[in-house]
Amino acid sequence: MSQIWLAGSLRDHPRGRRLADLAGAKLSAAPEPGSGICLFFGNEFQKLDKAVQSEWLDWSQAPGSVFLLLPPFQLGSITTLLDRWQTRWHLRWPDC
Repeated sequence: MSQIWLAGSLRDHPRGRRLADLAGAKLSAAPEPGSGICLFFGNEFQKLDKAVQSEWLDWSQAPGSVFLLLPPFQLGSITTLLDRWQTRWHLRWPDC
């Protein structure tokens, strides 16, 4: 099984603590060497400085590395470092 890292306030969030208990997730303040999956709240990632965002995105480019942003998000651009990553709200009514 790949290593799981928890970043940002997810490290101290009840969901993060549960993941740490159940899946052996480790806490991380910065990208760790090696492959694995890192979970981060989307709205926190959006607020990070571009240099810090870039470190996480660079880490995710290595084989076997996954950077997963979890809701909630702020509306608008997720990061200016990637083209067309945006959060939008759509309300659709079911066809009856």
